[in-house]
Amino acid sequence: MEYSKLNPTALGISLGILAGLMMVVLSIVGLLGFAADAVRVMAAFHIGYSLTAFGILAGIIEGAAGSFVFGYLIAVFYNKFS
Repeated sequence: MEYSKLNPTALGISLGILAGLMMVVLSIVGLLGFAADAVRVMAAFHIGYSLTAFGILAGIIEGAAGSFVFGYLIAVFYNKFS
């Protein structure tokens, strides 16, 4: 059985966008007063993330960049070992 190859850049970009959007959703929910525990966990794992304009932007950038790298590496390893 022949497997299709993944495009590392496309997977990285799609996961980066998804992570950035999820950070926006979490921030909006947090600003509305819900999901305080989730906001605390994100603040612990993402440097600079907080419920301020700068903190939300920092969290979006860091989450998107980290997810891009993760998705890119997953695709590279998938292509190498499949």
